[in-house]
Amino acid sequence: MKPRDNLTFRNIAELRKSPSSTRVLDLLEQHTKVHRAGGVGKKFFDNDNLNRTIIIKHRLRPYETYIFAHTRTIATKVFLPFNPTSLRDGGRSFFIREEGWREILRDHFSLDAVHPGPEAERDLRLLELVDGLPSLDPFILREKTRLDGIEVDPEFFEISTAEYERIRKVVEAEFFALARLAFEDGENVPARAKNLVMKMWDARNADGMMPLIKALRIVPAEAAGVLFAWKGFIYYKSALKGFKDSFSNFMSDMRRINIVGYADPGQRDELADMKAEVMKSLIEAYKTISEGVAEYDERFRGGLLDRRNPLEFRGFLEQSPKYFLEVGAALAAVNHAVSFWRYRFAQQKTKYCSADEFFEILRDFGEGTGAA
Repeated sequence: MKPRDNLTFRNIAELRKSPSSTRVLDLLEQHTKVHRAGGVGKKFFDNDNLNRTIIIKHRLRPYETYIFAHTRTIATKVFLPFNPTSLRDGGRSFFIREEGWREILRDHFSLDAVHPGPEAERDLRLLELVDGLPSLDPFILREKTRLDGIEVDPEFFEISTAEYERIRKVVEAEFFALARLAFEDGENVPARAKNLVMKMWDARNADGMMPLIKALRIVPAEAAGVLFAWKGFIYYKSALKGFKDSFSNFMSDMRRINIVGYADPGQRDELADMKAEVMKSLIEAYKTISEGVAEYDERFRGGLLDRRNPLEFRGFLEQSPKYFLEVGAALAAVNHAVSFWRYRFAQQKTKYCSADEFFEILRDFGEGTGAA
């Protein structure tokens, strides 16, 4: 494993400044916060080196895919800084599941992933769990670790109990609409449907969900994965409320921003081309989100609620893992860009940025969309 170039380190330093990003899990900062709040001794990973890392969701470019044994578009980068107080001093990084990643953990993180003991096994499971998610939203992380039986202190997930319960109510409302149809011809439907919804939320007991599994003809062994993906998709859909205007304003700002301090005309042309490519990729990502939500609404609202046909909605559920990954990754990239832009330029009525900084911003946004 070689240290990455200085530009990459500068990107990570800038990316880390954003107050909220679903592309980033800053364990270095999270441990500091938890320990300051009295949680001394609490850890996300068992391995102390991993607890000093910054984990980033990254859309692979064509020249980066060769380091993986299987085709993929989204990868998870783990960055360990040499100096925790100055990320620009550099560090070491690797992708989870890249060729030889277990040897990298053994040689550079003091974690024997080649012949793991119980603690190393837990950390490997947690790394692979994180890698399997399309984004690093606190809600998604908290739910997936809970369902997979990996104990992580809730303080590491930046989501309040009130917000968690709000999201749960949104998800369970959509679950309930389907659960009612599973008992439509029986007695005491509301109570039985509510009980089924609770089992759908937990999604660890296939026998308890059998009425739903039979109604939708879901393979029992796949039920937990399908329901988690559906839950995650509903969460992403709820996160989009009011986002259209924010995205529109952000894109308008990007078109009008004033760039100053060009080194030469060549840099001006390079940045103009790069901006056009990144903006195009952000629009494509937003289109992926919009089309995924529209497809869901047609299957759920039209097929399930209006036409009361569970099998029509089954088509979406069969594809829910795919929609969950695609929409989640696209939303993480777009949300990060909008959030960072708001943080960086909120105090400027007329937006200005140096050419060098704007290059780094575009490169960062491109890390999420694969454009730069």
